[in-house]
Amino acid sequence: MKFVNSVLLRRENCGIQKFSLRFSGYYCTSIHVNEWILSAVDHNVRELSISFYASKTFELPSFIFTCRSLTALTLYLNCSTLNVPSSIHLPFLKTLHLTAVAFSDDSLPLFSNCPILENDYLTFNDVVHDFVIRVSALSLLTLEYKDYRVQNICLEHMSSLKNAFIDLNFDWNGKERICRHRVGILLRGLSNVEFLKISSAIIKHLFDTKESLETQNSECLVDNLKIINIRSFTGNEQEIIFVKYLLMRACALERIIIVCLKQFSINLELQTEIGDGILLHPRGSPDSEVTFVTMR
Repeated sequence: MKFVNSVLLRRENCGIQKFSLRFSGYYCTSIHVNEWILSAVDHNVRELSISFYASKTFELPSFIFTCRSLTALTLYLNCSTLNVPSSIHLPFLKTLHLTAVAFSDDSLPLFSNCPILENDYLTFNDVVHDFVIRVSALSLLTLEYKDYRVQNICLEHMSSLKNAFIDLNFDWNGKERICRHRVGILLRGLSNVEFLKISSAIIKHLFDTKESLETQNSECLVDNLKIINIRSFTGNEQEIIFVKYLLMRACALERIIIVCLKQFSINLELQTEIGDGILLHPRGSPDSEVTFVTMR
């Protein structure tokens, strides 16, 4: 701790490009952490990364959320609640990573108070929220969303969003209705996306019949979609129906990348049968391509 204090004190007026802090609370207290973060903010830090690994909770100092120099903020809080002050001003923040962060109602304005936010990465592990998490970012270009607990998330004002990676890996059993509803709301916020990467679990549960593909959940995906990457492809009926639907309806489509599980890839007879059926299917975009690769 003395070494860290010495380094920060000797910087004088030198700015800090990147400050990364990982701690468990065992060797240092929140007082030390807050002092180090304040020093970084005072030195106009541009990229700030904070990872907290202790079992107890940790509350971020409020001055982080009014740091005018920040362009990238990464937070891993081990399921601690992110309490955001009423005054938020991050005018130059472009990239936001949030992992294992619990939200309170008061934290939701965080997204709408980053006027030039371009890249947003959200990962929910063991955190469950009973309220709607609204993500509103007019300048957002890229969204990466990983959910293992069926969050209620709503994307608003996403007209600039071009790239999205959606990985939903939770247990649907006994929660089909609520899962369908929440995932449907999420997908409707992706109507302007051109590049989309999704997990096959979404297809299996949300687009399980031909009739379900005619709902708003699928219609919203086809208007601007150019490239789609489907992960963990197993060759089941729902996946095949979905791929053929995209080939027919996505008129701007350039490429479908199908990332297959190894057990599908080693079954050459099944892969050939399904592959030929997909490759020969009529297309709304005549120049679109379909590529099969094996998941590593």
